[in-house]
Amino acid sequence: MNTLETLNNIYSKLHEEKNQITDYLTENDIPHNVAYFPFHSFKQDDEFYLEQYPIPVIQVMNKIDVGIDTDKVFFEFRFLREAALEFDFKVFEMFDFEVYGIEDYYDDFYFDNIEEIHTNIMNSTEEEIAISILITKDNLLEDTITIIDLLEHLL
Repeated sequence: MNTLETLNNIYSKLHEEKNQITDYLTENDIPHNVAYFPFHSFKQDDEFYLEQYPIPVIQVMNKIDVGIDTDKVFFEFRFLREAALEFDFKVFEMFDFEVYGIEDYYDDFYFDNIEEIHTNIMNSTEEEIAISILITKDNLLEDTITIIDLLEHLL
């Protein structure tokens, strides 16, 4: 298989997954925009990786970025520092999620103990805090609906 075929195979799958989500959003009158962005950074096994290639990102309600990567989907949103310090992160316990700084996204606030998130935020200089919920693609649409419904009520 040549490079063009490989890229088309990868991106056609991403495009189908993006369409699953945007079709649901459109059918339910949930405002959204779509763009493709390169240089997404993610952490895997305590190492950060920078993706050179663009992935589809759906901005939902001007509050949530839904990024569709080759092997996972992330839902990223932000809180101001004060709001993050008051937020009950236990609502995300059922998900794989990350909490980190906006200025320094290598500044992780959540490791294994959900009780330490507030202390870690207080000990930082970050003014905005990002939360990213990560899902596999096994139940893409069902999980997406669950997360968007949850976030729609929280944000």
